[in-house]
Amino acid sequence: LESGMIVFFSNSAFFSQFPHVMLQSIKHIDQVLPIRSSVMKIFEELRQAGKISSSGETCIVMQAKVLKEEDALNSIVELTATGELSQICGVSGTVLLNSAGDKPLSSDWKDFKSLATQSVLGESVLEMPEGSQLNISIRRPNSSRCARCRLHTAPLESGLCNRCEQAVNDYLAAQKL
Repeated sequence: LESGMIVFFSNSAFFSQFPHVMLQSIKHIDQVLPIRSSVMKIFEELRQAGKISSSGETCIVMQAKVLKEEDALNSIVELTATGELSQICGVSGTVLLNSAGDKPLSSDWKDFKSLATQSVLGESVLEMPEGSQLNISIRRPNSSRCARCRLHTAPLESGLCNRCEQAVNDYLAAQKL
C-alpha cells in the first residue's frame, strides 16, 4: 500500500448496509439503533475470531433486566414478534426473554427453548433508558438453512422456510395469470 491510501474492509460488520425495514422500526429507532450497534460489534468480534462467516447463521437471544418490563420494552417486544429486529440485524431470528430467562416475552423464532440451550458465541450488556438492561447473546441455531434466503429458519420438506415458500408460491400463482 502506498502512503496516504485509505483501505476499506468491506467484509466488516460495520460496513454492512442497513436493511429495508418497515415503518414500525422507524417509530422506535431510538431503541433499535443501540441494539443493532451492540449486535454489530459482537458480530465483528466473532468474524475476526473465525467463529462465524455471516450474521444469517446466528440468532439473537435478549434477556430483559429492567425495573418496569412493560414500559421499557414494549417497542422491543413488538419488533421482535414481527421479525423486524431480525431483519434490521440480519439474523435468522430473535428472542426476548423475561428477567428470569425462562419465558419468552416475544419471539419470531418458533422453538425458543432449543435456541436457549445452544452455546453462546458472543454477548454484551446494553444499558437502556429508565434503568433497564438488555443482555444480548448471539447463538447458532440448530436448524437447517433455507435454500432461498440462506437463513437458518427450519426449512420445510421443500428446503425453503415458510416465508420463502409463500413468496415462491405467490410468484408461481402470478405467472399463471
